[in-house]
Amino acid sequence: MEIAYRDILLRDRREQDIADWIRWNTVQTQWTQWDAPWEAEESDAARDPAAYRTEQLARLSNPAPEPRVTMELETGGVHIGWVSSYWMDRDCNWIARDALCPGQEAFLVLGLDICESRFWSRGLGKRALTAWILYFLQNGARDLYLQTWSGHLAMIRVAERLGFREFRRKTAQRLVREERYDGLTFRLELASFGRYLLEENLRDLRLSAGTERNVGEAYDKRPGFYAAWAETAYEGEAPDLPICRQSPMERLVFWCLHMTRARLQYQAKGVPDSVVTDTFSDIRLRADLYEAKHGKPGLSRADVVWFRHLHHGCIFQLGSLQFQLFQMIYLDEEGCGEAYMTFSPEQKKRLPPGAPVINVHVPKGADLSPDRVDEALHQAVDFFSTVFPEHQARAFLCYSWLLYPGLRELLPEGSRIAHFTARFQIIGQRQDASEAIRRIYGRRWPKKGEYPQNTRLQRAALGRFRCLGEACGILEIREQR
Repeated sequence: MEIAYRDILLRDRREQDIADWIRWNTVQTQWTQWDAPWEAEESDAARDPAAYRTEQLARLSNPAPEPRVTMELETGGVHIGWVSSYWMDRDCNWIARDALCPGQEAFLVLGLDICESRFWSRGLGKRALTAWILYFLQNGARDLYLQTWSGHLAMIRVAERLGFREFRRKTAQRLVREERYDGLTFRLELASFGRYLLEENLRDLRLSAGTERNVGEAYDKRPGFYAAWAETAYEGEAPDLPICRQSPMERLVFWCLHMTRARLQYQAKGVPDSVVTDTFSDIRLRADLYEAKHGKPGLSRADVVWFRHLHHGCIFQLGSLQFQLFQMIYLDEEGCGEAYMTFSPEQKKRLPPGAPVINVHVPKGADLSPDRVDEALHQAVDFFSTVFPEHQARAFLCYSWLLYPGLRELLPEGSRIAHFTARFQIIGQRQDASEAIRRIYGRRWPKKGEYPQNTRLQRAALGRFRCLGEACGILEIREQR
């Protein structure tokens, strides 16, 4: 099993890890000065490395428990340590797992060790513990603890930053290098942990300072509401989703927090963290557009309906465009039960319904200069062939008002939109200006004189709505290789 979170990977132990464990107990032992340094006894790995290796190989032959008890830590392909868990009693004393009795009151404690000292002070421990906490929360745990000693200031800072609060202090319990230190037990406050996750996501989103403040204040008023809502927000079918029934501000707060869960889903599929972060930038874009239109923070119903693709981890920002795993669909009477577009039988035979394709979406404000589009398409080919090799898409598919042939009458020579649409073979079209008007003007206005004329396209389209419509185009993948 593997759990990817940002630049950290939690994974099951492998045979090659045994050599690292032996090295950490015989050569690179700096970490032992901080992990229970009052335990002076020599480790099994240091005492008899050969026997230790044999024992660990035997353990690897057994299936890992569910949920996991311990997992190895990796970053950038380097094995750096592990996360662990154990049980304690009401008095915060360690309990051996094989000593646990049915019905016995016990509390789950999480642990962390980064043994490669060159990776200290990089924030990796904080991210590793975050992933470990999320793992247990997703497996039903709600009461989590962490133990350390008062001399381990770095671990104390990590614990407090994640939302752990001091639960029990045993004065002068630990003797370390001839000095007495307190034994500390911390308990995780779920609301504080959620606040930490929210702040991490806000840092990625880079919303305005005012919007960040409003989001944080709204979360602090009802932290439990947003955490519980994550389970049901996208139940049912669009557009009748529970999230649509919440206020615009509640939708924004939810998504600023929900990014964490969505991130785990993306990274579980092998999506690089940089792509995940770029994909989530759509939240900032839509939040900015909503605030510009309404004068206050929020997300529209249409925004959060669209974000179902983020919720399910199936849309990806690559360069200036968005791409989605898709099966070819023809929006005609045969495909959707009503007349929408007309497609030839020959086209359907060449690219039959259900054939794997990559759906292309053009975000508002996307850079459609030829070089940037080339870059995005090449990125998409490489990305999908690497991350989703089983999909084997045959073509890019794009349903958009941008592709409608009549639009070219309104575009100046050398237009970026014209260059973009020229890449696609138009296989279906309809003269329905509704979507184009919404995209160009924001909405349909009662009178012609009320339409904004701030852009060249707004001015060109006014009075010429006959040039607007929707079209379906395809671009064969082989042309991009």
